[in-house]
Amino acid sequence: MPDNVLDQALESPSETVESARLPEVWRQLDIRFECGWPGWLDHPWRLPSRLRGAIGQQMHRSASPQARDGLPCPWRPPSSWDVFFRDRRVSGLRQPLAKPWVISAEGDAGRARLAITIRLFGWAGEWAGEVAEAATQALSGAAPGGEAQRRLALDIRGREMGVWEGAPDLDWPPGVPALVVFQTPVVFRAGQRAHPTLAGLPLRLADRLQSLAPWMGVRLTVEAAALKRLESDLERDERGLQPWRGWRGSVRQPRPVPVEGRVGSLLLGPPPAPLLPLLVLGQWTHVGSHAALGQGRYRVSPVG
Repeated sequence: MPDNVLDQALESPSETVESARLPEVWRQLDIRFECGWPGWLDHPWRLPSRLRGAIGQQMHRSASPQARDGLPCPWRPPSSWDVFFRDRRVSGLRQPLAKPWVISAEGDAGRARLAITIRLFGWAGEWAGEVAEAATQALSGAAPGGEAQRRLALDIRGREMGVWEGAPDLDWPPGVPALVVFQTPVVFRAGQRAHPTLAGLPLRLADRLQSLAPWMGVRLTVEAAALKRLESDLERDERGLQPWRGWRGSVRQPRPVPVEGRVGSLLLGPPPAPLLPLLVLGQWTHVGSHAALGQGRYRVSPVG
């Protein structure tokens, strides 16, 4: 039996949809910050993991005692910690339910500009106010607790929220290949082992969106066998991808956390109809390991 009202809704979606219908029910809320570029930051994608940890510290302090112990929150509505940090499983999914948010950062050090986007999926948008306030406190360095020298302390110049319903136009030219440009490191893993190629992209996208669909109030059905066949059947050129090794910051760990993956351009053959909606929506959800921390962010467009 589901443990709270939100769990009940996630466990019992109102309908089951195929990938072609998922864009029609897609909802997300973006919280966007414009900040000055901090002197200690060499690349913007390192920021999301630190920000996520700082937000989590604040949510944990204001959570119910049960939620702080890792149990379902009995409050109505549940505390934000329960929504964004508690691990969940629902029947019928082979993977855990995805956390309903991602954080991305991009900017230009030369122009001293940094844009940070916190994206909340589906019902998670109902907690946008709490997330926005926690993020403001974390970014400004005003959040209580923690070591002062490790606080972010950014210059916040603006904040806005926007709601997106539905996906962009999916009118892809027939027979046209896709250019997928990874802006942050992407890697697919099986346990601790990193896959040497991105052949599994179709199935990884399906897994990612299937684990987010319940937050939209639906269950996504996918033809896993057909997507698996695309690993060999879909033309793929990875020569535009470059290996990347580095580190990211962490609020919990005093030392930098190693990161590996690839960035750059991936050329795919013409996307089959079941894959196209997943490929387009994946631009917002990211894909691969540590997607919620900003990794695996990409843009896709028709070639030519």
